[in-house]
Amino acid sequence: MTAKQQDPQKILLDGVAAHRAGRLDQAENRYRHVLELQKDHPDALHLLGVIALARRDHGQALGLIGRAVALRPQEATFHNNLANAQLAGGDARAAADHAQKAIALRPDYSDAHNSLAAALIADGQPQAGAKAARRALELRPAYPQALGNLGDALGAMDELAAAAEAYGRALAMVPKDVTLLLRLARTRLRLHDIEAAAKAADHAVQLAPNRADAQFLLGNVAKLQGDLARAIAAYDRALSIDGRFYEALLNRGHDACAAALHD
Repeated sequence: MTAKQQDPQKILLDGVAAHRAGRLDQAENRYRHVLELQKDHPDALHLLGVIALARRDHGQALGLIGRAVALRPQEATFHNNLANAQLAGGDARAAADHAQKAIALRPDYSDAHNSLAAALIADGQPQAGAKAARRALELRPAYPQALGNLGDALGAMDELAAAAEAYGRALAMVPKDVTLLLRLARTRLRLHDIEAAAKAADHAVQLAPNRADAQFLLGNVAKLQGDLARAIAAYDRALSIDGRFYEALLNRGHDACAAALHD
C-alpha cells in the first residue's frame, strides 16, 4: 500500500464523503481505519460517535464524542454533538451545559442554540427553551427543527395556538416529517380541534404505517370521534408493532369493554 493510501486525512475525507451519501457502514470502516493509523484522531472519533448516535447507540456515542472533546476542547461542533448524545441518553442538564459551551465558542452557531433549546425543554425549562429556539431561528430562519422545539416549548407553557402555528410553519418546509405531524396532531387535540388532529394523524400513518406511536395517536383520535372499532384496530396495529406499548394495551382494553357494553 502506498503512503498516499495510508494518509489518515485522505482516508478521513473518503469516510466523510461516504457519510454524506448515507453509506454509514463504509464511512465507519474509513473512520476506524484512521484510528488504526492514529488512535487518538479527534475527527475520526467524533464522526464515529455521530454514526453511533444516528444508530441510537447512545453509550458508544457518548464515549467516542467525549474522547474527541477531551482531545480538542475548543471545537464547538464536538460539544454540540456531545450535547445531542447526552440528551438522547436522557441527561438534559449535561446536554444544556455542552450546548452552552458550543455557543460560547461560536455564538452564531444555530445548531447549538437549537440543541440548547431541546435540552432546556427536556429539563423542564420551556421559557428558556423558547428563547434559545428563537435565537436559533434568528440565525437561521428556515430551520424546521428549531420551529419544532419552539412548538414544544410553547406547548409546555400552554400557548397551544402558537405551538400549532410553529409546527405548521415547520411542516411547510418538511411536509413528510412524521414526528412533527404527530406533535401537531397532539396539539390540535389539546385545542379540541378533532378534525385537524385527525388530518395530521392520518397523514402521519400514511407516511409511516409501522410507527407504533402514529397508530396509537390515530386510535386516540378515532376514539374521540366516536369510532371505537377504528380505534381498537389502530391500537391493535400499534401493539403488533410494539407489543410492550402499555398505553395502547390499556386503551385497547378500555375501548373493547366500551364497545361490548354498547353492543
